[in-house]
Amino acid sequence: MAGSHFQGAPECPGRHAERMATNEPSVIVDPPVEGRRVAINGTYYGSARDMKELEHFLWLAGFDPAWFDFDDPDLIDWRGGGPDVW
Repeated sequence: MAGSHFQGAPECPGRHAERMATNEPSVIVDPPVEGRRVAINGTYYGSARDMKELEHFLWLAGFDPAWFDFDDPDLIDWRGGGPDVW
């Protein structure tokens, strides 16, 4: 996918798995303008055009998206619309 960081992705997520258990990540998803810019714990990961790309960015940051609550405002700051706005 153009514009994202899929190449060179680690085989195994979890470099921050211990952090996930004690500290929730700070995820910011900006309003949609040719994708939604995604920053996780202060690091910009790219522009997500759909939920699948957002999940991939979380995986790259070391978080398991399968266990991520996308509706929890303490975990994710949706700006300009929620998870259904792309």
